[in-house]
This record gives sequence, C-alpha cells and structure tokens, in this order.
Amino acid sequence: MRTWLLAALVALSFCEPVEAQLLRRFRQTCPTGVCPTPQFAAPSVLQECEPAVVEPAAMPQSDDETAATSEWFRSAAQFRVSNACGSGSVVGFIGDDTLLLSNAHVTGTRPGTAVTIRMRIDGKDVTYQGTVIMAAYSNTTQADWSITRVRGRIPVEPRPLSIERPSGDHVTVGSPRCVWPLKYQELKTVRASESMPLWQWTPNSIGGQSGSGVWSPKDGNQYGLLTWSWNGYGAGQQTYWIYRQAAEKTVAGEPRLPGMKELSPRPDGVVVEEGFFSESDIDQLPIWSKPGVDPPKPEPAPPVEFSESEVKNLRTLRAAAREKGVDWMQIILLILELIKLFQARS
Repeated sequence: MRTWLLAALVALSFCEPVEAQLLRRFRQTCPTGVCPTPQFAAPSVLQECEPAVVEPAAMPQSDDETAATSEWFRSAAQFRVSNACGSGSVVGFIGDDTLLLSNAHVTGTRPGTAVTIRMRIDGKDVTYQGTVIMAAYSNTTQADWSITRVRGRIPVEPRPLSIERPSGDHVTVGSPRCVWPLKYQELKTVRASESMPLWQWTPNSIGGQSGSGVWSPKDGNQYGLLTWSWNGYGAGQQTYWIYRQAAEKTVAGEPRLPGMKELSPRPDGVVVEEGFFSESDIDQLPIWSKPGVDPPKPEPAPPVEFSESEVKNLRTLRAAAREKGVDWMQIILLILELIKLFQARS
C-alpha cells in the first residue's frame, strides 16, 4: 500500500499546470497517462501529464479469426506517420483513388505528408502509401480531422460518413497501443451533444485508437470519429457536425473542453498547425451518405392494348422507323394518350 501511494505522489509531481502546457505549441501527449488536477472546479476533469502511470481498464476486444476478418474490419486501418501510430478508415473513392479519414493529430496537418496505411484484406496484411490532402485542427476548438488519399482503389467497400445525428450504441475497430491485428470494440453512448460535435461513450478510449471510425450496426455508416479521452469517457466528433460546419462555412468552432486528451503521442515528425488546410472542402468530397429515404419510384404505365388493325399499322410504322431513324412508337403512344384525354373531357 505504501509503495502504491509513493508511486502516485511521484506521478502527480510530473503534472504541469494547464497554462504551462498551452505554452508548448507542439506538446507530446502520453497515450494513457492521466492524473487529477486542482486547477479545475470539477474534480473529475482529467489533465494531461507526462509519464503514463494510470492504466485504463482492458479494452474489450476479439482475437477470434472469424471476427478479425468480418465486415467491420474491412474498411479499418492502422495509420503511421513518422513514429506516430493511430487509426483510420476507408470512407469513399474519388475517381480511381481511395479516401480515408483520421485525426489531424495522427497524420499532421500539412498537405503532402506521407502516411503508411496497414490493413487486413481477405485474411492478408496489406500496406498502402497515402498522402494527406486535407486537415482541420485546433487545440482550443473541437476540430481534429484529416483526409488521406491513396492512389488506386483499395478493394474494400467504403463506409460513408453520415450527415445525420447518431442514436443508440455503435462499434469501432482500431489500433489501441499500436497493436496488430486491429481490435474490435462495442461503444455504449453516454451523450451525443446537440449543440457541439462532442460524442461520449463507454468504455474510455486508449492511445492509438485516435482516428478510428465509429459505425452504426443499423446501417453500417460512419457516424463518428474517435478522437479524445475526456472525463473518464471515450470521446469523438460526430460526422454530422463535421459536415454541418463545412457546409455552413463555420469559422468559429465549439470550444474544446478542459481536460480533453488526444490519444496518440505526437513525435517531432508529425507537424500539427492551427487552422484549416485542404485542396477542397470536405463537404464536396464523395464520402457522405444521403439522408432520409430514397423517393419512391413512379409506377410503370399500364400496357396499351391494340386492335388487330392497329397492330398492323404499328408494324408498318416500326419498319419505317428503322429506315428513317425515328421513334414512331413513342409518337403513336403520345397520340393515343391525347385521344384518351380528349375523350375524357368530352
């Protein structure tokens, strides 16, 4: 017991005040280390600290080969930039290329940054090289996402991003602590805010999961982007809000709450700058699902019955149509419709 208390006191001595942390523009964050801080009124708020001394509960996961090759794993990926390790997922195709979504604090914000993407497709480990084409990041607002482009189509079905708010429980696949193969996790929603991108769930998130897609078992679409650990919960951004902010050209984002901790350490090779960096707007990319239900298709018109003489005349007209290149059949049908219309009015 005395040894445990001594270790806790040593860990607390490493924690920096929030003000000091904000002065370090490119601060590194430990993937699992959190500690209580007296700076905030709420004692449950967590603050980043240097050495990881608090180990979160083991992540529920499946190592079963059947689960590891299931559809939930097909679009998931492990991301590596420099020595940083995070997660991501395939969200769409543009031309003959593939688009993947992750966090900006995983890939960096500079367009052109090289990303190594590792996936398991049809039971085989496959590696792709991608390039960051778009990113948004802020350490004061809830904006932290990036788009990576891979030349060629990765042979998986993308999971498009939803532009509707999430409801119920969801699932995710990612690379906690940079493990391989990827791990599956069920997420139980605690709160999906209506006034900001924040989405909280249990269990808490683990370093390396940053950038994982959060998918709905109902339709298979991606509704969230796993990004932070906050106040004892896992947390991320609703894709609904990412789309809304882009479509409305929102300049000021919702403030990041005290204690939101990024889940992937950021080494010197990952450059994260404040602002928005892109080749185009994210809402214009072909990565979004369509809301609502498709409109009903019109009922086919009832077949038209012809008399024997009409059939003879139609055959003659068809023969003429083949010679003249005119669709006489459509003309005849239009004439018949007009005749019916006049008869109904008379």
